[in-house]
Amino acid sequence: MVTGLLNPDTAIFIDRLGFPIFMAVLMTSLFIWMMKKDEKRQQKSDEKYTELVNEFISSIKTITKEQSDSMQKIAVQLESSNTTLNNMMDFNSDKLNKLCDDVKAVSRLLNDKRH
Repeated sequence: MVTGLLNPDTAIFIDRLGFPIFMAVLMTSLFIWMMKKDEKRQQKSDEKYTELVNEFISSIKTITKEQSDSMQKIAVQLESSNTTLNNMMDFNSDKLNKLCDDVKAVSRLLNDKRH
């Protein structure tokens, strides 16, 4: 019947099962094969997604560390600037106090000379 087109073993198999049953077996096999292929594709897609997420997390950690280091440097610079300004203010305060004392001394001398 179909022996001219197919392998003789396949033709005998179809004749024994009957064409509708053979088609059902063939479609089921094709469906299972497609599902397995889709599972492999999905697994590869999941692996790529996981790799991208891990790369993103790594990048975020690097950026966060760099920002943290930058903030630490800024804090050290601000502290240093604050210390320098405080020292300058103390120095100017000391000079101002000395100037006030000198003005008071001159004022006393002038008052003493008047009297």
